Amino acid sequence: MKIRIPFKTPDAVEFALAEATSDICDQDLRHDFQDRYSDTIDKFVKYGECITIEFDTDLGTATVVPVR
Repeated sequence: MKIRIPFKTPDAVEFALAEATSDICDQDLRHDFQDRYSDTIDKFVKYGECITIEFDTDLGTATVVPVR
């Protein structure tokens, strides 16, 4: 059986990108990295906070559903 569960966490992507790039001292370089990562993340996260995960109980897997 497959079960899709939507999750919503306001500002999740913004906070995660800030934390992931916190060791980059140069502000412009930090923004460049955040923009690059954001483009990849946007394929799966809608509005920077909504994501849907599909759980397959037969296979015991979980998959992020791409945004359409």
